[in-house]
Amino acid sequence: PAPGSAGWGLQRPQGAEEEEEVWKLLREHVDLGFAEVFDSQAEAEAALGSPLVPAKLGLVVKCKADGSRKFRII
Repeated sequence: PAPGSAGWGLQRPQGAEEEEEVWKLLREHVDLGFAEVFDSQAEAEAALGSPLVPAKLGLVVKCKADGSRKFRII
């Protein structure tokens, strides 16, 4: 693994907990002004003034020694 990556792994959301965490993190990004939500790709393109190329999001899960997990969107 890369330096500093111990305990991190890519994981596809498998259940309700992971899906809930993804939406929670997305809401936080929107609330902080790091993301915007549009009803359609056409609406987003009009607002941003250029064509968009959709990209997938990934959920990174870090399993800690105490059994808890930390989630990040990439």
